[in-house]
Amino acid sequence: MILALVLLIGAARTKTSASKMATLAQLQAYRDTLLDARFSGVREIKDANGETVIYKSDNELARALAAVESEILQLQKPRANTIVFATSKGI
Repeated sequence: MILALVLLIGAARTKTSASKMATLAQLQAYRDTLLDARFSGVREIKDANGETVIYKSDNELARALAAVESEILQLQKPRANTIVFATSKGI
């Protein structure tokens, strides 16, 4: 059920293998698939691997959508390019 989503998100977080990492476009496509399924009342979708994922309820589908949205926001966040040090002489 949510296992495919967890694997997809886990791959997005893993920095060791670039080939397994979910891209922003892949996550957005998966989000669109989840939205289509939710709004059409379908609880069964095929993921990027061709595997069928069946959700038990709309609540479970909503949680999966929230998880994908969270990952998309993480990938869209600008990276910090400035580091500010706060130092003192210990006085």
